[in-house]
Amino acid sequence: MLTDTDFIEEDIRALEEELTTVTGMLRLCIAENAANTVIEETCRTTHAELCSRFEEIKAKLAALQKQRDKMKADAITIGDMMFELGELAPLPVVFDKKLWHGTIDHVTVHADERVVFMFKDGKEIVTRL
Repeated sequence: MLTDTDFIEEDIRALEEELTTVTGMLRLCIAENAANTVIEETCRTTHAELCSRFEEIKAKLAALQKQRDKMKADAITIGDMMFELGELAPLPVVFDKKLWHGTIDHVTVHADERVVFMFKDGKEIVTRL
């Protein structure tokens, strides 16, 4: 569930189609202006609106692609962690050096008794002693 990107893929496809449509509209606007079939001020306004819409869609698309890529990277990390967990003996779990080194990048102990566990995937957990 955490790694299923199907819903994002659908949104990305929809935004890509919309981007293609807006690009076509921009080309048409430019062609109409070049052929002098529209009033220049109208063309400028339409062109500005279409450019703004294009940039907005492009930003949304980039954000969704970034989210999808992060989810795919998380899926790999989760898969790796599940593999490591599968290698462990059944519960009760005792300290396992292999699991520790496979998941924890480093731990920082602060003077105010905070302990920060930094995982290899960049996530962190903060706790107190």
